[in-house]
Amino acid sequence: MESHVCQFLDLPFELRLMIWKLVLRPLDHNRPGAHFFSVVNRADGVEARRLSARCPIYADNNHCSGYHLAAPKFDSNDGGHSWTKNNPSAYAWDFGMWTACRESRQIIKAHYGKEDWTTRTRRSSSSRPSMYSYNQSCISLTTSGNGEKWRFRIHPKQDLVCLQAFDPSTISWWENDDGGDICVAMNAYNHFHFPKLFRFGHVAIAYDPSWYNTDEENDNFNFGHLYAEQSARGFFIRTLATIDDCVHCFGGNDKHKALWLIDYNLKRVRYCNKSSKERKVFYGNGQNFMEVEYWLSRKTFSSGRYTSAFDFLDKLYRLLEGDRPCHYIHHRIGATGCNVCRGNDYNPRSYLIYRQVRVLMCEEST
Repeated sequence: MESHVCQFLDLPFELRLMIWKLVLRPLDHNRPGAHFFSVVNRADGVEARRLSARCPIYADNNHCSGYHLAAPKFDSNDGGHSWTKNNPSAYAWDFGMWTACRESRQIIKAHYGKEDWTTRTRRSSSSRPSMYSYNQSCISLTTSGNGEKWRFRIHPKQDLVCLQAFDPSTISWWENDDGGDICVAMNAYNHFHFPKLFRFGHVAIAYDPSWYNTDEENDNFNFGHLYAEQSARGFFIRTLATIDDCVHCFGGNDKHKALWLIDYNLKRVRYCNKSSKERKVFYGNGQNFMEVEYWLSRKTFSSGRYTSAFDFLDKLYRLLEGDRPCHYIHHRIGATGCNVCRGNDYNPRSYLIYRQVRVLMCEEST
């Protein structure tokens, strides 16, 4: 192994530079990345904040008063959160470049520094990003590991942002006046009162087959019980209701914004002759996440002995009885304050859950 290192160092600088650049993750808008984070609250304590990442573009704003994006958790054996351990995120593709040597660190700094330059050149006169720069630019986050500062890049509008709740009991998007502010999803020129979660183009949460088990036999059981659960399922339901409320209130070009469920048990049982050109694919580090169309799910994919995300969504749709998830948010404070009921387009049986929640399967990438 040592001889190989020496041979590499003996190469001319120009060749070493070419090799380092080939190691870097491609910055290609036609290959949206899949990025995993846990969401931490200030109430989660010092350890949770230590694991969090910062967005230097908004460092002069009080944007971290609510939630932070932090290291995800994938190893259930030790229960620890880590940026690098078993992490399939696209941002982890070239983490090793930060610590390999001084030369590789210079290359990766320049690689991501170019993206930062693009963002800075589009800033407004107030030195804060404009709506245009936010929609078009990449955002760099920074965190520390092994005594080094790492920087990784996401595109908030294009990439898939997969969220885990560090502690579901502390995550409720409407719990404060900041409306669930997440630093990377902040927009300084947006004064509407709704969670900055909505600024992500694609939000995903991993599905657990145990979610299918509900207390439907109880006559008093309703959507509100799921909304109030201090669990991963409750976190998904609150995220669904929050995004639905933003779509209902502010709609516009984001009218068909999707919340994604990742079903790791879904496997192909046969291949279709034709593939849908509209099917989304997000690219991770060693894993790709591909959309499974609802109309194909029963005959082309199988979840084995487990209930699938489609089964859960069917049950959720029956529980909603065609009503909007955001309806519950407004009725928590009394029906008289519900702008869903007062809306001219209100139809208690018009909501179709598959227009808003879509399903991804996971496959190993070659």
